[in-house]
Amino acid sequence: MNRLHKPDAPRRYRRGIGTGGMAAIAAAGLIILLSAWTSCTNLQTAGTDTDMAELQDQWHLVWEEDFSGDSLDAQVWNYVIGAGGYGNNELQYYSDREKNVRVEKGRLIIQAHDEPFQGSPYTSAKITTQDKADWLYGRFEFRAKLPEGQGIWPAIWMMPTDYELYGQWPSSGEIDIVELVGHEPDTVHGTLHYGLPHTYTGSSYPLPEGKFSDDFHTFALEWEPGIFRWYVDGNLYRTQSEWFSRKEGQPADYTWPAPFDRSFYLQLNLAVGGNWPGYPDETTRFPQQMEVDYIRVYEKPDGYPAARAPDSEGEEEKAPEGRAPTADGNLVYNGSFSDELDYWEFGNFEGGSGSALWDDGEVHIQISRPGNQIWANQLIQQQMNLQKGANYRVSFKARAAEERDIMVKMGGLAPRGWAAYSGERYISIDTEMKEYSFEFTMSEESDVLARYEFNMGLSDADVWIDDARLENLDGAAGDAAQSADAAAGESGNTEALIKPMLPGNELIYNGGFELGTKRTEFWELETDGDSEAELRVNPQVGERALRIFIAWSGDDEESVVLRQKGLDIRPSSSYILSFDARSSKERPVVTGIGSAGDAFSYSGRNEITLTEEWKTFSNPFSTSGQAGGAGIFSLYALPTGVITRDVYLDNVSLEFIPPPVEVGSGITRIEAEDFFGKSPAPRTQPSSEGGLNVGWLEDGDWLSYNLDVQDAGEYLIRYRVATDLTSGSIRPALNGSGMEMLQLEYSGGWQEWTTIEGTLSLDSGEQELRVYASGLNLNWIELEKR
Repeated sequence: MNRLHKPDAPRRYRRGIGTGGMAAIAAAGLIILLSAWTSCTNLQTAGTDTDMAELQDQWHLVWEEDFSGDSLDAQVWNYVIGAGGYGNNELQYYSDREKNVRVEKGRLIIQAHDEPFQGSPYTSAKITTQDKADWLYGRFEFRAKLPEGQGIWPAIWMMPTDYELYGQWPSSGEIDIVELVGHEPDTVHGTLHYGLPHTYTGSSYPLPEGKFSDDFHTFALEWEPGIFRWYVDGNLYRTQSEWFSRKEGQPADYTWPAPFDRSFYLQLNLAVGGNWPGYPDETTRFPQQMEVDYIRVYEKPDGYPAARAPDSEGEEEKAPEGRAPTADGNLVYNGSFSDELDYWEFGNFEGGSGSALWDDGEVHIQISRPGNQIWANQLIQQQMNLQKGANYRVSFKARAAEERDIMVKMGGLAPRGWAAYSGERYISIDTEMKEYSFEFTMSEESDVLARYEFNMGLSDADVWIDDARLENLDGAAGDAAQSADAAAGESGNTEALIKPMLPGNELIYNGGFELGTKRTEFWELETDGDSEAELRVNPQVGERALRIFIAWSGDDEESVVLRQKGLDIRPSSSYILSFDARSSKERPVVTGIGSAGDAFSYSGRNEITLTEEWKTFSNPFSTSGQAGGAGIFSLYALPTGVITRDVYLDNVSLEFIPPPVEVGSGITRIEAEDFFGKSPAPRTQPSSEGGLNVGWLEDGDWLSYNLDVQDAGEYLIRYRVATDLTSGSIRPALNGSGMEMLQLEYSGGWQEWTTIEGTLSLDSGEQELRVYASGLNLNWIELEKR
């Protein structure tokens, strides 16, 4: 049974990932992996014995599971039921049968069998404490004996309670306390997963002699704010304090130590087969079992110190100088491939296979397998010198064996979250060698280590590339800052500083105040000479909000002003400005959206009174008859004559309202990614048919589209869908009323598309079409009058 060693019960879940969440991971396909893997023998701390007396002084036992009962405690443990590969192409069906999971002689037994069951060739078990017990920080200790054999994969790991706080896996974070792949029975692994894109970093620990299946060993993880430590039998073999988290479409990383700054729950499972361990063969013997003697959770009795970022101590490293352009102004070296493939790198990922060959002054990308992501076959050159505020032109020549899409981008490396500075540019090429080009503005911080990427997955048509160029349109790289200043000058020409619209038609960056090193990235506070104020954000999860701390304020309306610049305001368009706000004492503020010359030119002046209670404020407006441009959000903390009247702000949003899709007498196609709104989980990804599709659709998820129906009547509605599961479902709802649900059977994979069809009745005029979907990817919707 489990025993609680302190008065208060373990923290409870609000939300978590279950089998549906893992199915959604599979639906998305894996993201490109950056692996930083080390052996314990390369670490200075390897082999250091932990002083147990010192351990007991530092850590206090707060929870224990010693499996002393006849069965698992249903108040703490859940059984995961089902198959589906779990995002790793695993083969087992997880069951709650005693044959697969039981308590026996004071030990937990998770046992895998070679047997057909519910359509799967193997059975096993997985248990979790989801929704029942979780922890933020602590020492997690397990005494266990692990199985062996080709294709056998035991794991003890943790996933976050509030799964969607930082986006879905991998940006959600994953903590692998101990894993073993059965063909290496003498070695275990400790790993963190994070991103986007999916990045994993870890170390391995080989036993000095013998195998982990021979006897019990003690595995432990110590997790404190900003640091993890992994142990085997008291030997420290890995310490890690560097990671990052960025949700899809997000303009900057979440503030470190996200995503590992909220509660996680335990998972124990024994998988059979998968991408990492491979698959059972004639050498694999069944049954195989993982035995666990006990689980102990410790906490520090005096609490934990605040997390310190890895680079917060000592002198800052000098930023590297950028690489100079060639004599003709090209930031790409050997862009004409006159020196064969010097400076270029080619890689295969996500099931892709191919090679880069020099072919008479061109690079020829031979693709034998296109993989399951656009970046599965990738040609890159690093050290692109991109300066903040500068304008760039990207150009190249390309052809293909047949018509196909490629994706080109200027992007950052892992420390920059693989940012797409230029956006991801999907370009259709054909059999004729042509020049292609686009321009972009470097709106993020300068990056002298950026990458020029050609991404050529999802199609097996060979590609030829020549004359790759990247040119700074503002002159020398050092002129970028001056160019940006000029763009923002009195002339009002701030075109270069307009930030791209975010997913969900959002224009405000970091409206929840959880991005950047101080959680205030993209925000500016302006004060006059008679005022003193600063921006502060409470780092506690669930209590994060911006505080404009006002020590004292002048008498002018512009004494203390909060701004965000570079908003993409379009002519003759509709918007909704909204935010939550309060103050330490009742006080007036003025908000609005305007231009450099007029703070309220777009939205009008909106004066409101804040009180000590949080309230939501909303201001819809239209730019009818206006030219649009680089908009500015402003909040003026009006003078009150009282010192202690701070302003608190959260959930700032400026939402662009797209015009409705006109539905006429012909066929109207709506791309899935052109939604007006959506539930939190779904996100876009490259489609094998070109462009984007929407994936990660689970039970209850939805996408909404605004329609302007010209002719009322009965319509056919077609969905272009794909699934790797045995079934998926989709149904429309009009103005809140549900309609016919359609079922989709296994289509052959997450990028193997098929079309299913239903009917619905549409009234004339504007209305909302909301599509509910589960267990499938959606590429487009078509409407056709019957």
